[in-house]
Amino acid sequence: MTVKEETFIPLYRTSSSGRPRGRATRQWQLPICAGICAAAILLVGANPRELLFSSSATTHHDFYDGLQQCYDAERQLHVPDAGDSSRQNNPRWNPVSGQATPVVIQNATLFDGESTLSDAVDIFFEAGVITSVVPTGSGDAPPANANVIDVHGKHVTPGLVDMHSHHLLMPFPQVAATSDVNEKSLGPITPFVRAIDGFTPSDPAIRIIASGGVTSSLVLPGSANIVGGEAYPIKNLPFSGEHGEPIIEELLLEHGIPEQDRQRYLKMACGENPKRNYQHTRMGLAWLLREKLAEAREIEQRQAAWCRGALEIEHTRFDRARHIARFLEQQGRRPDSFELATFLALIRGELNVNVHCYTPEDLERMLAVLHEFGIHPRAFHHALEAWQVPELLKRLEP
Repeated sequence: MTVKEETFIPLYRTSSSGRPRGRATRQWQLPICAGICAAAILLVGANPRELLFSSSATTHHDFYDGLQQCYDAERQLHVPDAGDSSRQNNPRWNPVSGQATPVVIQNATLFDGESTLSDAVDIFFEAGVITSVVPTGSGDAPPANANVIDVHGKHVTPGLVDMHSHHLLMPFPQVAATSDVNEKSLGPITPFVRAIDGFTPSDPAIRIIASGGVTSSLVLPGSANIVGGEAYPIKNLPFSGEHGEPIIEELLLEHGIPEQDRQRYLKMACGENPKRNYQHTRMGLAWLLREKLAEAREIEQRQAAWCRGALEIEHTRFDRARHIARFLEQQGRRPDSFELATFLALIRGELNVNVHCYTPEDLERMLAVLHEFGIHPRAFHHALEAWQVPELLKRLEP
């Protein structure tokens, strides 16, 4: 069998001078090869999001969008507890409506929340923060521009905090047009509604409440539903922004703190209130709550499995794009539920749960249902007959 000569490609050709061209060829090929190798090394470590082809852009976007949600969920587990804050500045303060100069309250008899101090004190404020509390006459002189108020031994106390209020949702005077405290048309389980969406920031009750020493309130949806929705802590200081306008955001206790770093609160209720509003038995109400929580837990478990797989791929150095495509082909997008998003956060422990309950049996059974899903309430509200079962409550919620 004869092979045609032109099918062979000689490794070297000879120039007209008889000198091999191979070395010259290699001299200009070496920089190109080195450049190609360097580019390949860079590509291996590059972020695949920057290397997407148009045919796979949507797929990769789904992966990285889901991965970001995994990181966000993990981050929410480490939001500082509201009671553990040690910040040295007040993000709500502004130089227009806030105090223009330092304030010193002199000769005060201070109740600090636990006991009344035996000696008079001077309390220093600046930019909305208590900067120091020192014994009167200790020699700490007030700043030259301070507003000094001598109270001659009168009592000074921390502001009162109301953990259960409905003003803003039921503004004064109460009329149907502005009453938004209970969402009944969507059923007895409405974790997805938010009290803030029903606030009336010009409510005259804000000033009335503040005049009684209640400086902050947790404003919750009403108790008609087993799950009433998210609640929000507010400062009873109306028109507190730089422009003196009725702005809801400027009422929030955590105004000035990024939303993802704020505490979240959920209002729940049990027993006679939802029973009366929906004509369910207590048995039926418990089942409805368990059904939705079980659905949320199943989604949360699928989310956790998806995130574990996605995080493994994120740390893959070679052929990451192919791993992403295969992962999405097998697993799809990160599981989610818009309707149950609040319950998913609840399952993960991201919400402070406040429950409206009255009787011993309602307290006991609500805790049984919540504990089944690893949920621990922060407070029972009203709880008129909790005095009958103190040991039970201490044992179930140590």
